[in-house]
Amino acid sequence: MSATYGPGVGTVISHIIQVTDGILDIQFLHDVIENPLVNGIEIIDVPDSETPIYVHPIVEQRNTAGEAVDGSLGVQAVGGDGNLQFSASGLPQGIFIEPTNGQIGGTVDEGAVAGSPYNVTITVDDNDGLNNDAVVINFDWVIVEPF
Repeated sequence: MSATYGPGVGTVISHIIQVTDGILDIQFLHDVIENPLVNGIEIIDVPDSETPIYVHPIVEQRNTAGEAVDGSLGVQAVGGDGNLQFSASGLPQGIFIEPTNGQIGGTVDEGAVAGSPYNVTITVDDNDGLNNDAVVINFDWVIVEPF
């Protein structure tokens, strides 16, 4: 992972893995040059009917009025027990979220500066019939006048 993160850089990596035989095997592969260093592992046992949803945070966004948001901004989420559904509130005018994949796009409305900054709330749910397992994240979105 040092090729990904750089030497001496700490990181947290999360994976959701379904164990079907009651045994979780973890293997650390040795490279030709370096050996892996792990300072901790957390294993959470979750019943099959309650697989948690993990949503990566979104940092503050900044756009100008009239700017196109090309869809490269998206909600990254994994887990759940069904197809993930994405919804948003508080988006700047002209911006939308695609409900089945979490991609955010559109063109910022010229009048969106008046409501800035926007406190955006994203909800991710797996539509498994359990209302208590949806995950909500928030971030600020600042809209400024064009130069």
